[in-house]
This record gives sequence, structure tokens and C-alpha cells, in this order.
Amino acid sequence: DDRADESNKQPVRLLVVVPSRELAMQIVRAVEAAVGPERRSVVQQAIGGANSRRQMEAFKRNSPMVVVGTPGRVAELSRN
Repeated sequence: DDRADESNKQPVRLLVVVPSRELAMQIVRAVEAAVGPERRSVVQQAIGGANSRRQMEAFKRNSPMVVVGTPGRVAELSRN
């Protein structure tokens, strides 16, 4: 049951909205380095120029605690 899976997922704890893809990726890399390779799924990028469907699938699959993105893509993903 998908609803059971949904209830076990943690909510996003931190949303970082930045003006550029480059800055978003720098922040994602810094968080990944801080948490270590075994916990990389706690952070998710949400940037324009990347495949939005794959970003949404990764978001649902990983249930990240930290989302870093650009304003347009964050708005787009929040509507889904």
C-alpha cells in the first residue's frame, strides 16, 4: 500500500532556495560531504535544467531531509 509507505517517510526539515543552479549544487555537495557517503540521500537537489520527473521520483524514493533548489523548480515540484 503506497499510503503506508508515505506515512513512514520523514518530512523535509530544511528547504534552501538559491538563485542559481551552480550555487545549489555547491550547497548539495557541501551537505553530502558533511553527512558522509552512506547518508547522501538526506539531501536532494531541485534545479532547473535537470529532468523534473527524475527529480520528483528521487524525492519520493529518498524522502530527503534537506532540499536545495532554484525558485522555479521548487515551485514546480511543490505543485506535484
